[in-house]
Amino acid sequence: MRDVPRRLLVLENSVAEMVSDCPRCASSYITFDVYADVFVGTSHGWVTNHEVIGTCRRCHRPSIFRCQLRAIEDTDKYRRDNSLRSYDGTLNDKLTIKGVVTQRDVASAQAPAYTPETIQQVFAEGTASVAGGCYNAAGAMFRLCLDIVTKGLLPTNADDATKQPNRQQREKLAYRLEWLFQENMLPLDLKELARCVREDGNDGAHDGTLDEVDAGDLQDFTNALLERIYTEPGKILAAQARREARRKPPQS
Repeated sequence: MRDVPRRLLVLENSVAEMVSDCPRCASSYITFDVYADVFVGTSHGWVTNHEVIGTCRRCHRPSIFRCQLRAIEDTDKYRRDNSLRSYDGTLNDKLTIKGVVTQRDVASAQAPAYTPETIQQVFAEGTASVAGGCYNAAGAMFRLCLDIVTKGLLPTNADDATKQPNRQQREKLAYRLEWLFQENMLPLDLKELARCVREDGNDGAHDGTLDEVDAGDLQDFTNALLERIYTEPGKILAAQARREARRKPPQS
């Protein structure tokens, strides 16, 4: 038998249980026997994310659930594969079920490094829509990425020392972009990319005219914008932090 990674083996004699609606047979509030769980990373600095493999007691078919730990005090204890499986009880005490792994999770692409989590989620929804042939929905999501990004670049109303945009510039994406470029808060070489994302996103949301090529271009444009706004500065800051760490004198 060919070698199989240990973390992917289905484990026997499961201990933990979990209660959820079954995505396979549509049973409501049914118990699942948990055979394995995989630690897939953290979010917000402490929330551990897991994919939990369980079998429905009614249809006896498996599903993979996307879950997050409820309590910060459990973070270190469950930050490894199959750590939840040993819990002697119902895992709903420890976990919040966020959804089920589907083809969308396979098809969606990750946003560039250092992109904020809220924008990552919107970008993933856009790429999943492209993969699923929902091109107009994808355009709307990529436009939403641009909308969220540019809102975050605006100065707060409480900052009296900084020039403020008017109400229309705060609320309308086209006017907001114009103001941000005018005030050098966005690099001018991104102007054409931003225009394409905004206008093509509008076409998808209002006219429903986007096709596969349009949606693919929009995904590329949005990816390029996020790289310039978040990834490149993030890499520089990370390199500076490593450099400062190397220069610190050793502690006695």
